Amino acid sequence: MKSKSTISVICGLLMIFGVAASASATPIVGTLSITGSVQVSATTIDWEPFGGPEGTIFLGVPGTGYFADIWKPVSGVNQADALDLSAGTVLPLPNFLNDFDTPFAKYDDLSFTLTQVIVPGLPVCNGSEAVGQSCVAFVGSPLILTRTTTGTSVEFDVLGNFLDPTEGADSGLFLASGVYSAQVSGMTPNDLRLALTGANTGQFVQATYSATFTAVPEPMSLTLLGTGLAGIALRARRRRQASSQ
Repeated sequence: MKSKSTISVICGLLMIFGVAASASATPIVGTLSITGSVQVSATTIDWEPFGGPEGTIFLGVPGTGYFADIWKPVSGVNQADALDLSAGTVLPLPNFLNDFDTPFAKYDDLSFTLTQVIVPGLPVCNGSEAVGQSCVAFVGSPLILTRTTTGTSVEFDVLGNFLDPTEGADSGLFLASGVYSAQVSGMTPNDLRLALTGANTGQFVQATYSATFTAVPEPMSLTLLGTGLAGIALRARRRRQASSQ
């Protein structure tokens, strides 16, 4: 016959793992890779087609984890919102990535809510940047401009979370970071600074880009799970000590 302490430990484990499992029927963890074309000005990042509120994104590389089957979409349907880096975009921005049209129905309601665009603490470009050195076009710009042997690497980082209502209300517990990168040939970081901040309004740089989003479990969920397990172990130990006395 199992002792009461053993039964209480088993019940406690079932309760904790039951709560953890209910967080989401299918954990939204893994990597998602996208590509496309983008138009960048001093204050906006606009995915094609230009002039519209949303642009097309393409998913040409198999993802991992939850996103493993999300790489053969119907071209022209997956969308991303344009970003106004001035006061025009209010965060959080729901449906920043949306309309994932794939052969699998489980992705039909998937979307990504943008919560933060990271602003790096880098100096403003001045033309003295050596290969490998990074700078920004102006203070407060999220675009990291890095000198390369052929031109400039452009990167900006975002934070947010993937949501899938069909997987339960807690699917938003799965946070994600996104890294966008593009290569601009024949222009130094300072050339880009001058192009983006020049006297002529409406100047922009057009380039192809790639981005990788990495979704991870929400840290608090892991903390609660670990704390719960530690509490059960301590309770069992005290029961054993009391019974031996």
